Amino acid sequence: MKNSHFLFAGSAVLSIASVSFAQEPAVLAPNSKVKLGYSDGAGDGGFITGSFSAPLSNQFGVQIDLGYDDAGNDAAGLGATKGAALHMFYRDPSRFLIGAYAHRLDTDSALGDIKNTRLAIETEFYLNDLTIELLAGQDKVDIAGTKLDYDLARFALGYFVTDNTRVTASYENSFGLDNFGLKVESKMALGNQDVGLFASFEDGDAGDVFSFGATFYFGPKGLTLKDTQRKADPDDKFASPSRNGLYDAELAARMMPKDYYSSR
Repeated sequence: MKNSHFLFAGSAVLSIASVSFAQEPAVLAPNSKVKLGYSDGAGDGGFITGSFSAPLSNQFGVQIDLGYDDAGNDAAGLGATKGAALHMFYRDPSRFLIGAYAHRLDTDSALGDIKNTRLAIETEFYLNDLTIELLAGQDKVDIAGTKLDYDLARFALGYFVTDNTRVTASYENSFGLDNFGLKVESKMALGNQDVGLFASFEDGDAGDVFSFGATFYFGPKGLTLKDTQRKADPDDKFASPSRNGLYDAELAARMMPKDYYSSR
């Protein structure tokens, strides 16, 4: 069913919220981070994401993300992507996060601006050194006036080897494509600056992508990676090999000579 993932996740969120009451603040204090990285797949290039998180009340928080990704695929006519996202969430840092997520991304292409609007429910469950993440909703895409709708479902399991090192395995079905990922991230202090290093590998219907980079944290000092992710800021959700794979295929189909189709 078209909205099955979204409706199921929404029902789960409401059920949990009705029986749970946060004891610690949803966001420890206002904080921000800047992520710089490079990815290599069908296209390669650098990316930057800036995020700001703040408490709305003791139980509720908000985060705004701004991003720019130059890892397009020039051969397919695909350029840079830029956009913004909003997280609004209820969180008990000792148990879970539940909230709404939305983003709007614009990608340059040989056929003009491609738009992606995402609305989803995001959830996180904290079980000692395990973090279980679920994201469910819908993506809307506008390519040269053609409007496409896709269900979104993502599952990730993160394990903290130490409080400052996490390994995450993930599966995502989005834009009609499947994708599997593995990510390693670690946080440390370099002088007075808290810095995280990360590397990830993703493989699926859209091909494989390798990414690496660093995240610079601003706000409360000395937080472990575990406390940062559970008491400060949720992760951004801009990157998507499946989205780029869909765009590559759609651009190829639209730019292919008409006699190509008559011969098939």
